[in-house]
Parts: sequence; C-alpha cells; structure tokens
Amino acid sequence: YAVVNEEGVILSSDNQLFPITSLVPEQILGLKSSSGYTSYWIDHVEYLLCYDDMEGFGWFSFCLIPMSEVIQTTKDQMQSSQRWITMVLLAASVFIAALLSSTISKPIASLTKAAERVSTGDFSADTPVPRGKDFRILTQTFNHMEREITRLIDENYKISLQEKDTQIMALTMQINPHFLYNTLNTINMMAIMNEDHETSELIVSLSEMLHYSFKN
Repeated sequence: YAVVNEEGVILSSDNQLFPITSLVPEQILGLKSSSGYTSYWIDHVEYLLCYDDMEGFGWFSFCLIPMSEVIQTTKDQMQSSQRWITMVLLAASVFIAALLSSTISKPIASLTKAAERVSTGDFSADTPVPRGKDFRILTQTFNHMEREITRLIDENYKISLQEKDTQIMALTMQINPHFLYNTLNTINMMAIMNEDHETSELIVSLSEMLHYSFKN
C-alpha cells in the first residue's frame, strides 16, 4: 500500500517495493486522477493493482495484492459458498422428499384402512379426502362406492322383507278358505246327523258360493 503526491513521490508505504520519497513507476503514475483496478507485474509476479484518487489533495493511493492470493481467496469463498449451497439444497431435497412422501403415503394408508373396514362389513364411507387431485378423486370414488353398496343392501333387505310378507300373505289366503271349508263341512255333518236337511242344504249352498268367490 502506498500514497503518492502530485509529483509522483511516495509519501507513505508499507513495503520495500515502493520506498518512501522514491518516485512511483510511470505506469502507476499514469493512473492518477482516476480510480479502479488493473493487472500489474513486478519481477514476473502478477499483482492486482487497485487505485483511487484522493480528492482535495491532488494525491492518490494504490495497493498491490498478489494475484495468487486473490485467486486463492476467491477459490476459498467459492468453496465455502458451494458447501453452503450444497447443504441448503440437501436440506431442501430432504424436506421436499418428506413432504412428497407424506402426501402419497398418508392417502394410501387411509385407503388401506378403509379397505380393511369394508372387508369387515362396515360401509360408513368416512374416509378423509386428501388435497391431492388424484388421491382426492380416488377417495371420493371409494366413499361413493361405499354409499352405493349401503343403499343396495338396504334396498335388497327391503325387497326381501316384501317378498316374505307376500309369501306369508299368500299362505294366509290359502289357509283361510281351507279353514272355512273344513268348518262348514263340520257344521254340515252335524246338521245331517241331526237330520236337519234344510240347514244342510243352506250350508252346502253357502260353501259353493264362497268357493266360487275365492276362485274368482
């Protein structure tokens, strides 16, 4: 590092390459009244030359940094940045993988439990609907299937009850006429045994009329 006055004399320096009171090289002096950086060679060694104008004094300052150190520092910083970026990307990858696994495994686990519940005859159709589009449609379809099965079971149960009621009614309709005919025949036999032929004829007529009515 060094500070140079208007005449190019070095006023301050921290190294032996540019002794105090010596003249600065013309190549560096030509950078006066400006600021920036450039490449500078000393004894076949490349340096990074940074310079700046000191306003109000007419002086300017400059510093030389070995290019190898600049490159090594840059490499170290890049390696450090790469390590941090790798760690961040790895953490993000783990988080995303866990999130994706959760969004896939939870709906599958819910559907598995629902299938086990259905296998026991429970068609309550209460499987939670996930947010994902595919699993949401699949779960909604599964719940709809359970509701339809429940509805069909209820309908079949009602139809079975109606069939049983119809069979019982038919049997009742078959039993009642036979019971009535047997009763009338018994009364008719009692009338004949009592030689009440007029009552017997009335009973026979009533029996024929009832038989005709039931037949129709």
